[in-house]
Amino acid sequence: MATAIVQVRVESELKKRVEEKLKTMGLNMSTAVNMLLHQIDNQNRIPFTVAGKDSELLKTIREIEAGKGLSKVYTDTEELYKDLGI
Repeated sequence: MATAIVQVRVESELKKRVEEKLKTMGLNMSTAVNMLLHQIDNQNRIPFTVAGKDSELLKTIREIEAGKGLSKVYTDTEELYKDLGI
């Protein structure tokens, strides 16, 4: 099976802390990321709960579910042109 390179930017201190913890589990960063990706593929979801009631991600999800901040959907080009002032 062919492999691909994935690059992720992360705070250097976070990377160090996680690498230390993974080492105690007998894992490295590449293996841990592969495990995460396989679980997302298998479960069709992120395999953990995003914690924190004030989480920016959760706030955004709630807004999307409520229909806030979404783009208007056009079914008619005339309506689109009218809104664009054309």
